[in-house]
Amino acid sequence: MWFTAKLHIVQNKIDEVPAVTTELLALCEEQHLVPPAMAGTIFQGWSKVRAGQVDDGLRQLRKGLEAMKRGGNRVYLAHRISLLAEACALAGNWDEASASCEEAINTVHQTGDEWFLAKILSQRSELLLNGPRVSEEQAERCLKDALDVARRQRARWYELRASCDLARLWRNQGKPTQGRNLLAPIYGWFTEGFDTPVMKEAKALLDQLT
Repeated sequence: MWFTAKLHIVQNKIDEVPAVTTELLALCEEQHLVPPAMAGTIFQGWSKVRAGQVDDGLRQLRKGLEAMKRGGNRVYLAHRISLLAEACALAGNWDEASASCEEAINTVHQTGDEWFLAKILSQRSELLLNGPRVSEEQAERCLKDALDVARRQRARWYELRASCDLARLWRNQGKPTQGRNLLAPIYGWFTEGFDTPVMKEAKALLDQLT
């Protein structure tokens, strides 16, 4: 369905998500469409957490996920679980964030739906670096795995995302040259999208690594 696809398109433009989810949920109610309504509920809850409405957003996100699991719909399930992990991390609920991230990875292995695996592995590295139980070694391994997955899938955007995170980690470990050698050729591959957040982040990081 177009609106469900559009949610993925605007996911990185957080200010556009509420309008898209509101329109999607209204259409689902009118047409009695259950699976897209679950997606709308999940994304709306996620966007609320991002906007600071933590309790309401988490409640809505969990409700949408529970409905999705009860309905047996496992398409994009790993990605939806990763949204809960991200929301929990933003709320400072590190245990649930970590558990949800692990569940998302296990779901990928169960369903074979690897489309978002690189992103989820990068997300796990963030939890390992920013949570209460820091492990740079495990985080680095996750980012290398994310790079391997992105390269195998030829998913350049996820490759750039993981490369930024790994280059930053190496910079913090006193290995800036190694980070630049990783990031520069990947950034150089792109010919558009330079105004997007991840491209701006990559350019700023490359400037720091000179």
